[in-house]
Formats: sequence, structure tokens, C-alpha cells
Amino acid sequence: MELAQGALSALAVFLFPGYALLAAFRHFRQRDLVEVLCAAAGVSIAVVPLLLGAFTILGWPVTPAVAAAVMALLGIVTVADILRRSKGWRPRWSAETSPYHIGLALVFAMTLIARIWMVRGIEFPLWTDSYHHTLIADLIASQGAVPASYEPYAPVTEFTYHFSFHALAAWFHWLSGASVPRAVVVVGQVINALVVPTTYLFGWRLMKSRRAALVAALIVGLLSTMPTRFVNWGRYPQLAGQVLLPVLVVLTIDAFESRKVSLSKSFLVAAVAAGLFLVHNRMTLFYMAFAGLLFVLYAVRERRRRDQVGRLFLSGVLMLVLALLIDAPWLMRFFSGFGASVAQQTVAGYRPETAGTYFTFTTDQLFHAGMHPVWLVLGGLSAAWGLFRRKAGVWLLVGWVLILLAAAYLHPVGVPPFFSTLIVAIYLYLPVAVLVGHGADQLAGAIMRSESLPAGRARKVAAAGLAVLFVAAGLYGMVYTARVIEPDNGFVRPADLKAMAWIRGNTAEDARFYVANQFWTPMVAHGLDAGYWIPYLAGRQTMMPPEVYSNDGSAAYIASTNKLLRDLAGASTTQQVWQTMRENQLTHVYIGNRPTYLKSDFFDADGTHFRPVYTADGVWIYEATR
Repeated sequence: MELAQGALSALAVFLFPGYALLAAFRHFRQRDLVEVLCAAAGVSIAVVPLLLGAFTILGWPVTPAVAAAVMALLGIVTVADILRRSKGWRPRWSAETSPYHIGLALVFAMTLIARIWMVRGIEFPLWTDSYHHTLIADLIASQGAVPASYEPYAPVTEFTYHFSFHALAAWFHWLSGASVPRAVVVVGQVINALVVPTTYLFGWRLMKSRRAALVAALIVGLLSTMPTRFVNWGRYPQLAGQVLLPVLVVLTIDAFESRKVSLSKSFLVAAVAAGLFLVHNRMTLFYMAFAGLLFVLYAVRERRRRDQVGRLFLSGVLMLVLALLIDAPWLMRFFSGFGASVAQQTVAGYRPETAGTYFTFTTDQLFHAGMHPVWLVLGGLSAAWGLFRRKAGVWLLVGWVLILLAAAYLHPVGVPPFFSTLIVAIYLYLPVAVLVGHGADQLAGAIMRSESLPAGRARKVAAAGLAVLFVAAGLYGMVYTARVIEPDNGFVRPADLKAMAWIRGNTAEDARFYVANQFWTPMVAHGLDAGYWIPYLAGRQTMMPPEVYSNDGSAAYIASTNKLLRDLAGASTTQQVWQTMRENQLTHVYIGNRPTYLKSDFFDADGTHFRPVYTADGVWIYEATR
């Protein structure tokens, strides 16, 4: 992939769709260009899956040529609007706003460079979630549509999984020519960098301060391990939803602050909210909680004006109805599969034997998966000050976090939560960073208003010193965040790719492999090494389907798969393993370059039941004798 082509492709995917949509609405045409660019970065994440869904409904497969034509058209709209704005650029580029705009551009550039640099040479995304994300992106890329099943990679005939991230990866693949796995890596990292402009926009509108917003953007981009650490988990769809959500909140604020019901603003919110549901289901719940708090806040403010309270209610209903209409085709499919399963589990109530420790809260979630204790303490202090001063934005953030934590901890009263405390913890970076930004803004404001601070030249020197400190913090953050990556989380390694080529050329098409796996809940398992990737890389089947089999597989398929996995894990001798494999049409064992519980010594000790057919560079393949 050429650097220039990759950069242009990323620009097309993450700017043109969102900007073109925003440019269609009159109230956005007069907005600050930087605000529009920040919003477009998030809105594009919602528009791309909506486009793919529309093409799928119409029966028009998207090809690389079609993808390029669509992006070219959206690019023309984007460039035309930016040129229109350029006529009034100089008067709007004021001494008051320009330092913050320059600072934002600098933070974003440093963050993007660090994010891309850390995955140099990584062709396959890390950890277990990345496997099914790659499969889905490949299905979209090859079919040019939202897939109907997981075949040929797994015998799962339903597909109701959120597909926005995968659509973005497929679109980038079509435009750039990058392999699908590499597209998943690059798109994931670009989204990770887009947290900077969307956090800035969110902090700016919520705290009414560009200074607070810039500090928050610096923290999430370069000074916090979150969300940088997402690269090690491959949880890119959730990250995409977390990047889009703050933009959707800002659009909702716009709609609620109108003095009358605005169809255009309501439609824009509805379209982006519909896109968010295609990005990540749980993030839609996060948004609904925040939108509910916003409604309460504005309703309390307007409590003496019944007409305005009614207007708020009508706006909320209108946004909801429009979002449901836009997502109606997908919702019908969703509630025929995974959505129906969730509904059944909710009705059945909380069952510890199926949930395991999934909903258990641990402090590690806060400090490892969440934020560093320093940021949590600073955010807490700022929150206390903001609550004392009755800062509306602070009350919203604190109330939002408390509602999410409460919703994630319903299992003690027998109610199965829709998400865990871990899901909340890995999004704490947004409210905590904005709270810290608010605290920094308040402190800086107090210092600037202090009578003891020298005036004139001394203030300019102090400002220059702060600018140098800001740049130094950013440069430090580039080095700091680039080291967050954990390459050992990579399943597919060069030695495994050689083994995959051997499998393609030396095994029957109906060969089926036993590969390393583990249960992360009592009902859901995943692979542990490159053997997990055999269906994608070698075109052969394994007994370990992609992790989303628990979402879209039938109850019978889930039960039979889990039974087989447990039978294999419970076999203590090679003869027991061999017998279970024979009963389930498993023909080979794959031991990948990444160390797992499967050991070559175990199988080498039994030449009667297992025959080594491939051994190279820490990879072993055994054939079960007949």
C-alpha cells in the first residue's frame, strides 16, 4: 500500500461522507470550519454503514470502482463547501481561536503519527476479536454488501452483528488496495486517532471552553493509555462507537437548544443515531442515557414554559421515530437473531451459570482497562469542584457515569445487564479527560485573573512557556503511547503463514483442525493462536468458530460447539483426545507459533494415534491416525 494512496483513502473514508452530510444542512453551513471538520470525522463513521446498507437493500453490490465513484462525488461536495468557506476564512481566523485550532491540529497530527507508527509492519490485527472483525470485513469486501451469513468461514447462517467498522475497513480496502487484515489494522488506528477531534468538539460544547477541550484532546490522544490500548484487544467496533458518540451528543444538544421543533436538526440526529446502532449496540445505550439526561436538564431549565417543555418532548419523539424508520430494515433482521436472544435472556433473568465472572467488577478494570489513577484523582477533584459550582456540563458527565455504572451492576438484583462494568471502564477516558480539562481551564483562568501575575511582556513570555510545555507534553506522549502496543497479542506470525501455505497444498479440502481455545465466559470461547485463523488463511475448517457464534449461531449449534470444546479440554490422554476428534470428524491438530496449552511433547509421546506432518519454526501440525 502506497503511503499517499493510503492517506487519500483514509481522508475519503473518514472525512467526505460526514462532511457531505453536514454540508446538506443549512445550520451547519455557517458553523466554524474546525467544528464541522471535527463533527465530520465522527459522522463519517455513521454514514458509511448507512450507505452500504442502502446499496444492499437496492441489490447493488459495491465494487472498488463504485466505492471510488461514491467517494469522489462526496469529495466534490466537501471541497466545494470548503472553498465556499475560504472566502471568509481570514476574518474568522482570530487571535482568540487560532491558538486552539493550531493546538488541535498539532495534537491530532502527533496522535495519528504515533498510532500508525506503532503498527508498522503489523499485517494482522491483534488478539481474538480481530479474527471475526477481519472475516466480516472480508465478507463485505468480497460480496459488496452486508453479508447474510458467516459462510464459508463458519457454518453460521445468520448475520445480525453490527457492521459499521467492517464497512469502513472494506471501503478502505477497496480504495487503497491494502489487504483486508491490514485494512482492519490501519482503519482501527485511524479511528483511534479520531478520538482527538471528537473529544475536542464534545469538551468545547459541553464545557463552553476551547481551553478545556484542548486539554481533554491532549489527554485522550497522547497522555493516557486509553484509548490507545484498544490496539491490543482489537475491539475496534466499540472504539468506533465511542468516537462517534460524543459527536452525536453535540448534534443532540443543537436540536434541543432550538427554540422550535426543527425537522432538519431532528433528522440529522436521527440519521447519525441510526448509524450508531450499526456501529455498536451498547454505545447506542450509552447515548440514550446521555440523551435522557440532556432532556431532563433542558426540561428543568424550561419548566416554567410548558410550550418549550412540549417542544423538547416532540423533538425527542421525532428523533426517535426517524431513527427507527431509517434503521427499520436492519432492526427487523437484528430482532430475528441476536436481538431476540438478548430479549429472551433479559426475560429469563440473571443466570450466574451462564454469565460467570463477566459482570464482576474489579479495580483492575479502572486502572488497567480504564484510566491511570492520577487521571481518576484529577478528574474526581475537578468533578467535585464543578458540582459545587453547579456547572451543568459537570453534572451531566457525573450523572452519565453513575447511570452507566448502575446499569452495568444490575445482576445482584437478578436483572441481566446489557453491558458490564468493564465496558463502562474502557470509556471512562472521555468523561475523565473532559473533567480534567475543565479543572485545568478553571485553574488557568484563576491564574490569569490573578492581580499578582505580571502584565505585558511577562504574560507573553508565560504564554510562550506554556506553548513549549504543551508541545513537549505532546512529543513525550508520542513516545509514551507508541510503546503501549503488545505484539505478543498477535496470533498470526510469519512462521504460521508458512504453515498455512503448507495446509493449503498438503491437506484435503475436508480437513478439520483441533486448535487451542479458551472460554472467557461459560458460554463463549475463542481461539488462542493462528489456528483460529485457518478458515481465513488456509481455507480449511476448525472446531473453533469465530467468537460471534454466540451472537448468531442457533441454540443447538452453540450447545454442540461448546460441548465439543469442553470434551477436548477435559481429555487428559492422547487417546481420549484422539477418540473425541474421531467422533467429531477432526483430522488434524494445529499448534501455532504463539505459545498455548497445546504442546508438541504431548502428541509426540503417542505415535499410535498422532503423526507429525509439519514441524517448522515453532509450529507443529499432527494428523490423527485412522
